Amino acid sequence: MNKELRKEVFETSMVLYKEELVRASSGNVSMRCPGADWMVITPTGIRYDCMEEEDMVFIHLTDGRREGDQWPSSEYLMHLGVYQNYPDIGGIVHTHSPYVMTIAALGEPLPMITIEGVNAGSNMVPVTERFCIPGTQDITNSILELMKENPKLRAILIMNHGLIAMGNCLSEALSLAESIEREAQVYYQAKTLGKPKLISEDQRREIQENYSKGRQRE
Repeated sequence: MNKELRKEVFETSMVLYKEELVRASSGNVSMRCPGADWMVITPTGIRYDCMEEEDMVFIHLTDGRREGDQWPSSEYLMHLGVYQNYPDIGGIVHTHSPYVMTIAALGEPLPMITIEGVNAGSNMVPVTERFCIPGTQDITNSILELMKENPKLRAILIMNHGLIAMGNCLSEALSLAESIEREAQVYYQAKTLGKPKLISEDQRREIQENYSKGRQRE
């Protein structure tokens, strides 16, 4: 299997670890292998400070075949379900970051009150409707239920658990996970001071369009 893909997933995991968006062996990272029916994902049960590039695991998207010396993340079904149903998604980051987990523990959606959440696919990052046992098909179903309602969603809070951030590529998913944690932190802080002002869905789309136009001019 492609060593560069394994390296990208490993290095993304190290960024998350250094930024404390994951700790110990919590959370996981994966990416779709371009031009192939495989994904590469972080292993289960290995601390990030002990993890090595060779520990990344390849899984076939159709028949579940595994290649690698380790077992895949216990949440591999969640990644598999997203890739199988949304071919445009190329990278997934699942974090257990503190502010995201705080909001997810409330069972409430995260409203967009800054421009950090512009690429989430909605001005309200939704939360799954129920608590699901980690590693089960139920957690996959709870995520896909929300994405069926809004196929443009790229960030979802998992009730009492954490965040799943998705992108066309792994770097997009990483950037979104970082942004949503900042959004959650500012929301938490603003709530302690008063009533935060919500950015509307129309405003979110306009911000996103302006950013897109700016990139096109570069």
